Amino acid sequence: MVGHLNLIRGMTLRNLWFQIHWLLGITAGAVLSVVGVSGALLSFEPQILRALNPGVMTVNAHDAQPLPPAELLARVRAAAAAKRVVALTLFADPDAAAR
Repeated sequence: MVGHLNLIRGMTLRNLWFQIHWLLGITAGAVLSVVGVSGALLSFEPQILRALNPGVMTVNAHDAQPLPPAELLARVRAAAAAKRVVALTLFADPDAAAR
């Protein structure tokens, strides 16, 4: 107990302020690092998903014409038994699958 009191008495206000500043800085730095890394991953989400799911996100291009959106929508509804399709995204790249 006496050792702790001597340690507290020996600590100046400058040292105490430095310790508080250091602790807050390390904590904020860790939080900002996590935010930065997760933001960078989100910005490359389509490329990451395409790399992780090559058979789902890409298709082999055929010589046949792509289906018109109405036909594609009808096939999606029939295959998924979905009553309502919220969005249909088509890409100019012939290797990219419609979503």
